[in-house]
Amino acid sequence: MSDDTAALIPTDEQAAALAAVVRAVGRALEQRGTGDYRGVYGQLYARFGITSYKNLR
Repeated sequence: MSDDTAALIPTDEQAAALAAVVRAVGRALEQRGTGDYRGVYGQLYARFGITSYKNLR
């Protein structure tokens, strides 16, 4: 793995922070009646093929 590629992969701490943000967005959408956590995560997968927060780049 090159140094450039290694820099793109989030650490466990960054992945946890991203997960918290996605949960917060999901809760906000749920309160508005327009979605939930699973929907936010589903859109990350559908639009970008993200299967794990570790894969966000």
